[in-house]
Amino acid sequence: MSKTNFPPKEIYDPPALEKKNFEHIILWMLYNNDECEWANFTQKPLELRLSTLSKYLSLMKGRGYVENISRGHYKITPEGKKRYLELSQAKRKERTLSYPPKLITRKRNYDHTLLWMVYNNNYCKWSDFIEEDSPVRINQSSLSKNINLLLDKGFIEKEDKKYRITRSGKVEYSRMLQGYNLDRQSILEEESKRIEDITMKIIIFFEKYSIEDKNIQFRLLNNILKLDYTRVEAMLTNEEDFDKILLYISINHPSQYPEYVTTKEFSNSYKIKQSKLEYYIDEIVENQIFPIKFFKINVESNINYYFQEGERLEIMLRAIIEDHITKFTYLNKLFSRVLDIKDVLNDILEDICELLFPIELKASLNEFLPNYINYLAYKIEAKVEFKETLDKLEGIIWQDMIDIFQSRSVEELQDEYREEIEKIDLKIESKPKNIDLYYSILLKFLNLFFLKNYHKFTVSLIRLQTTF
Repeated sequence: MSKTNFPPKEIYDPPALEKKNFEHIILWMLYNNDECEWANFTQKPLELRLSTLSKYLSLMKGRGYVENISRGHYKITPEGKKRYLELSQAKRKERTLSYPPKLITRKRNYDHTLLWMVYNNNYCKWSDFIEEDSPVRINQSSLSKNINLLLDKGFIEKEDKKYRITRSGKVEYSRMLQGYNLDRQSILEEESKRIEDITMKIIIFFEKYSIEDKNIQFRLLNNILKLDYTRVEAMLTNEEDFDKILLYISINHPSQYPEYVTTKEFSNSYKIKQSKLEYYIDEIVENQIFPIKFFKINVESNINYYFQEGERLEIMLRAIIEDHITKFTYLNKLFSRVLDIKDVLNDILEDICELLFPIELKASLNEFLPNYINYLAYKIEAKVEFKETLDKLEGIIWQDMIDIFQSRSVEELQDEYREEIEKIDLKIESKPKNIDLYYSILLKFLNLFFLKNYHKFTVSLIRLQTTF
């Protein structure tokens, strides 16, 4: 067997200030040898970790740079040779920086400029922003203020006088781009960089747990991109457990009906504590620890389906509901009738069960819709101002919906409370010295007060959510 060629030390063991480029190491080996075995990478002098090697080989096979000629034996492809030459050429060049488009720099939002720079370059130094010929030249005081701001928020980190973007920074960078009128291609290019960062990890996850359904794969990738793990890292130290929790939510989606997996079945299959799984599902869906709203459709006590605000299903559902409510409001105003919310709900149910959801979920959707419509109404009312005439009309329509749902729910509950209070009154007649009975009536009255003022409280909460 021919002797294996290994790269120079500066490639596999770079200076302390530089990061190892595992893609370059692996492609160097395959380019400079006819073929390589798994052991060539894991033994001295390279000593790559098994997880690292598996991750990068999977990624490069997916990109067509490497082919598996037999079990544990790998060979470089023509595309891989091109990629190796690109990496080698870049290694020899002087460091060059990428700069943000004028669309970003001309607004003089220095925190955005800094975030763009550290995202699109391996690292940045202080001097990169203050040199005379720098396209993003920033004065010292503004630079200090904005760098400290990004450091405090955890969006960048400083090591050996070099600034690099963090995982939270990448999520924030993606949000930042949405505020700019970039063309579609630019947005796709920027987002593809974030996806590449996650792709290596997610490919291994898919293979490890045999996740082959393309829709589940897409929903999981979308959830991982939007829900930043660093927000729960202090409590949930195992990132793979976090990915499993998002996988559970991705699997139990209305489009998968009637397929479903319970938390108990999932915890056994994916080796995660059921209590941990249920706790974080509740935190994500009910308590909204992330700035992404999830909706839950309850089918049975232990069967729930989840979908996300802004995804295709929710956008279509919202459009259908808005269309029905606007239509009924217009027609009722035209013919001077009182809006019958039951008719609206029935028509919406017929429509969405034909177009979006299986008919078997109709009963569950009947319970889900009032809360969802209330959510839409409060969200629209939470807009601080309605500038255009159509916006103002929209606000009036949805205000009517809030009043209808509010009066409906309060009247129903008031009737229930009256019956309960009458029962307590009868008990007081027989036991007038029982203090607990008087406390019970007081509690009922307090609950009624809350119900009558629920609208005000809820709108305030929605306004707070949309503000922060």
